[in-house]
Amino acid sequence: MEDLYEELGVDQTASLDEIKAKIDALDQDLMQKIGMGTLTEYEAADAASLISRAREAFSSESARDEYDEKLGIRTSGPSPEETRLQSVKEWYRRASGYADAGEYDLAAGAAREMLTYLRRSDERAVDAYLLAATVFAVEQSCRNADGQFDEAITCANQAILLDDGPASRICRAQIFEKSAGSRWGEKRDVIAEARRDYETAKELAEGRKDDKSKSQALGLLAKSYLRRIPLDVHKAKELAGQALECDPTNEVALTVKTSAEAQEAYIARKREEERLQEEQRAAYLKAEEERRKAEEEARKKAEEERQRSAKHARNMDRGVCAIKIVGRIIAVMCFFLITSIHSSGHSDPEAETASIACSLAIAAVFFIAGLRGDADRGLYGSLKFFLIVKALGGGLVGVVTFPYIATQTGGPWLVFLVLRWAALGIGMFLSGRYDEWLRSYGYDRSNSEEA
Repeated sequence: MEDLYEELGVDQTASLDEIKAKIDALDQDLMQKIGMGTLTEYEAADAASLISRAREAFSSESARDEYDEKLGIRTSGPSPEETRLQSVKEWYRRASGYADAGEYDLAAGAAREMLTYLRRSDERAVDAYLLAATVFAVEQSCRNADGQFDEAITCANQAILLDDGPASRICRAQIFEKSAGSRWGEKRDVIAEARRDYETAKELAEGRKDDKSKSQALGLLAKSYLRRIPLDVHKAKELAGQALECDPTNEVALTVKTSAEAQEAYIARKREEERLQEEQRAAYLKAEEERRKAEEEARKKAEEERQRSAKHARNMDRGVCAIKIVGRIIAVMCFFLITSIHSSGHSDPEAETASIACSLAIAAVFFIAGLRGDADRGLYGSLKFFLIVKALGGGLVGVVTFPYIATQTGGPWLVFLVLRWAALGIGMFLSGRYDEWLRSYGYDRSNSEEA
């Protein structure tokens, strides 16, 4: 029996896909040679017959098994294709089991072994690629691989190429979100790509009338808007509500809706607190402004009052000085008046001399007291002290000269003594009322000295 393996130049353990690829290559080569005219008619017919027989013998796995039995290659046991498929199933089972147990490093190793046997034409190739993509993504997330998710994304893309359905799109979207990692704030384009996949999955589910897949896509999209930048709590709540309409048991949508409602309440509460704080701050600033204006007005009034008092004090100082000068002038005039009266009433030289000496002594006391008052007590003290000393001095003169005057005459001198004693009383009265009199005009000794 003719050995087509040998004629085609392939190994007997080659897969059916490899054999078909070899037949196609020989067919193309034959057509080129015919077109170039390098083969005779007999050689071309012989090659075409070989290709025809090979296509018939290797059209399917069952046809190949029949040919192998006729050729006597295998008499028992599974074929290589069956062995490969069995390996795929075994490694798929192991990878799934390790993933369920949380041992993603072992699950990733089993998935890689599965991919070495897996072919895109296999019946469960889509499920296998999705499992591998999920396992690889979780493994990289556990390792904090900072975006090294190429292997997982490649498997997800293979699943999309084989079956562009909701499951494949959702799987790739989740990988995109995981690939953002701890630096997702710097990868908004990746988040946007994930959200586009969720939207596509939702549309595909609507086309297939798959409410469960649609609810899953909407729930995950709502979760993305709730936790990923740019955030949109209101949209997350709306999408979660749509997901629950499709599938009320969607736990992700329930969690997102609850969290979104809590966040909206928190945001509303924070805004209210900020509004109240702003109102309090505005009220505080207004009160501070009013207090500042009031203090400024009070300060201005106090300054005006101080200036007015200082001006009044200066005017009072001038008045005191004038009173003091006038008082001393009056004292001198009284001295000369008394002297003239004394001289006109008596011609005794000794008495006249004694009277003049006593008057001079009293005048000297007045003068020294005035100087001391100016130096130690200010203008106010000087004037008050002057009045007291003058009154006492006048009384003292009267007392001292009274015996002598009484022995000489009783007429004019008695009037003089009465005037002396009246001067004493008036001086004491003025010295006692002088403080009240000055204060009634707004004069204060401390202000006067400070001014």
